[in-house]
Amino acid sequence: LIPILTLLAAALWSLPVFAQSRSQLGPLCTSEGTPADQQIDACNKIIALKVFSGEKLATVYFWRAVGWNKKGNYVQVIADTSEAIRLKPDQALYNMRGSAYFDKGEFDIAIADFNDALRIGPPSGIIFHNRGNANRSKGEYAKAIADYDAAIKADPKQAYSYQNRGSAKQALGDIDGALADIDEAIRLNPTLPSPLINRAVIWRAKGDFDHAVADNTEAIRLAKAKAP
Repeated sequence: LIPILTLLAAALWSLPVFAQSRSQLGPLCTSEGTPADQQIDACNKIIALKVFSGEKLATVYFWRAVGWNKKGNYVQVIADTSEAIRLKPDQALYNMRGSAYFDKGEFDIAIADFNDALRIGPPSGIIFHNRGNANRSKGEYAKAIADYDAAIKADPKQAYSYQNRGSAKQALGDIDGALADIDEAIRLNPTLPSPLINRAVIWRAKGDFDHAVADNTEAIRLAKAKAP
C-alpha cells in the first residue's frame, strides 16, 4: 500500500461568482470520499469554468489526480500531477506522481520524484517509506533499509515500514533482524495478514514449520474476515 499525502488546502471557493458551481462541484472535486467518476467529472467541470489559475488550479488538478488514482489510471495521475507541478510545485504532488510511477514499475523516475518531494518539503515518513519501497523493488536493499529507518523515526507506529524493512533485511540475509521487525509490525497492527505471511516465510527458512503453519493459518483467518 502506498499512502497518498493530502497536503494541499482546498481553498478554491472564495470567488464571488459561480455560487451554484462552488456549492455543488467544489466538495465533490476536493473530497477523498467522492466516488472516482463523480470526482473526476466535478473537477473537469471546475477546470472548464476557467475561473482559477496558479495554485488554485493546481489544487484542482491534484484532486482530479486523486480520482484517477482511485481508478488505477496511473497515466492520467502522472499527467494531472505534472500539470499541477508546472503551475505550483508541491511536496504532495511529487509524492503522488512518484507513487504513480512506482505503480507503473518505473522505479528510477519514482525515486527522483520522492527525492524532489523531500527536497522541497519537510521530512515525511510517508515519502521515506515510499522511496524505500522503490529502492527495495530495485534490489537496493541497504538504501531501502535507510529509508525505512527514516520513516520509522518520523512515525514509529507505522506497521508497514517495519514489515518492509524486515523484508529488506531478510533479502540481505539478516534473518534475526527481519524477524524482529516483522514481530514489531504484528504488535503494532495485529489485524494485518501480510506481516504474518512474511513471518511464516522466515519461520520456514529457519526450519520452524509449526510456527509457519500457525502464522499462515492466522493470516488466512484475518484475510477472510476482511473480505473482499
